[in-house]
Amino acid sequence: MPRLRRMVTFALATLLIGYLAIVAALFAFQRKVIFPAPQGDRAPSKGLVRGDGFFAMHYPGTPTVVHLHGNAEALWHSEWLAQRYAEKGIGFYAIEYPGYGLAAATPVSEEAIYATVEKAITALN
Repeated sequence: MPRLRRMVTFALATLLIGYLAIVAALFAFQRKVIFPAPQGDRAPSKGLVRGDGFFAMHYPGTPTVVHLHGNAEALWHSEWLAQRYAEKGIGFYAIEYPGYGLAAATPVSEEAIYATVEKAITALN
């Protein structure tokens, strides 16, 4: 019986240590898990706007669609969509998130994304 108890205790301790290691790794790398920015800083072929603390892509037109790209994408991934709207005479304004693509040097956080989007939309107006 004592041997069985030691084996169960060892197994539970091993599982607990493994679980704690996974939790610690997720905590340490949570920004990369939540904000998986793509590698590379390719600029869009046209319409690049360099604002005060932000990058955007603007194809003029009225009305204008404001586009915020998906997670794990960058500004240039939206070029095809901008061209489709431009073909129909509709403006397109896409904003780069901090920590992504051209703004990769900027620290990324949810608050930084909100602030950047506000600046960029204010600049559009």
